[in-house]
Amino acid sequence: MEYYSDASMSESDEEEEELEPLYCQRELDYWEIEKLLDSRGPPPVIEYAAKLGVVRLRECAILPSQYKIEQVVDGKGVHSWNYFWQKKEIDDTHLFSTEDWNAIGEFCLQLCVCCVPEPPACQVQSCMLDILKYGKFK
Repeated sequence: MEYYSDASMSESDEEEEELEPLYCQRELDYWEIEKLLDSRGPPPVIEYAAKLGVVRLRECAILPSQYKIEQVVDGKGVHSWNYFWQKKEIDDTHLFSTEDWNAIGEFCLQLCVCCVPEPPACQVQSCMLDILKYGKFK
């Protein structure tokens, strides 16, 4: 058995020894989501999202939605969703106002950022759909 003292190691030997990360990315994502929920929480229109848990919220943020807007909200909700994305005015008879959609979108964007540094708009929309499916809007 050979003995090597610390003095016999060169700097390049130390650099070659890469330590494995202590935590996997999934665990880091969970912590970021917990921090988000502690710092601000979801908007009132989807306050139930705070009770979904970090595992389910992470799934909403990273997995593509299997739902269409028609499957998660009623007819007026579908119209207000379409108007929102077309930047049209939403009248007061709809369940969701422009402010509601903005609040849901902002929360979902921050949720996605917990897992993906720069999420595309389609990922935020997918997250919105997945969170809405847990509400009773249909």
